[in-house]
Amino acid sequence: MTTKKHDLVMDFFGGSGTTLACCIKKRRSCIVIENSQPALDIIYQRLENMQNGMDTDKIKYKIKFKRHDVSKTLVDFLNS
Repeated sequence: MTTKKHDLVMDFFGGSGTTLACCIKKRRSCIVIENSQPALDIIYQRLENMQNGMDTDKIKYKIKFKRHDVSKTLVDFLNS
């Protein structure tokens, strides 16, 4: 399975954020779903590392994200 630049990728099990990180690096849009707060904390740390050039490729990525915890529902998220 392949994608093209700007395609949308859906990851139903965010885990450590590998799919999200790859999508950012390859310029794909990505929706990640994760219901584990520890996994979300890992994903947020990875995003911060990518912003600071501390991911494996040492490139600083200009990404914006907003922290949410698992108690926030989809409806709450869409209305924020």
